[in-house]
Amino acid sequence: MASATDPTATDRVRQAVAGIRSETRRLSELVSRIDELRDLELSEFSCDLRPVRAVGLLQEATGFAKGLPGSHPTTLRCADVLVAADPVRLGQAIRNVLANAAGYAPPNTPIHIEGQVADGGRFRIAVTDEGPGVPAEQREAVLRRYARGNSARGRSGAGLGLYVASRIVAAHDGHIRLEDAVKAGGGGTRVVIEVPLA
Repeated sequence: MASATDPTATDRVRQAVAGIRSETRRLSELVSRIDELRDLELSEFSCDLRPVRAVGLLQEATGFAKGLPGSHPTTLRCADVLVAADPVRLGQAIRNVLANAAGYAPPNTPIHIEGQVADGGRFRIAVTDEGPGVPAEQREAVLRRYARGNSARGRSGAGLGLYVASRIVAAHDGHIRLEDAVKAGGGGTRVVIEVPLA
């Protein structure tokens, strides 16, 4: 047994504390996702749609992304327009997408957030990462409850983040889809959310 003055004992204690903190964050996130799911399933879920500045919504999301594990540099380009949104709920959907991107992209790789006007009176939000990507045949499935793609093996998560995001986006009369990210060397995912302009 190591003594209290043994430096390796101190290192082991630090590692144990770091592990406990990490597991506590993971469990807290899981409880939050389960609460979100409960609200969605019990029809307690509602959206208070109103005109919201897209740039403000995405600036807040960018701030959130910068605090995610993995030290991902985050870029934002956004048109300054109004969208018809519940800022709390749509912000939650965007944060879920960003947390998913940070969870699959290698540390220190960028996450790009872009907001632009799309056809048909819509606003398109795109979150692009440099993770392993999602095969075309799995893209619809990962938007379902408890679903996880092949690249999720060995990673924590309950398969609820993108499902919750898809339900929130649907409540905004919007759409969500996954695409290949266009980057040299392949890989990467772009999650695209489209909601109506105000």
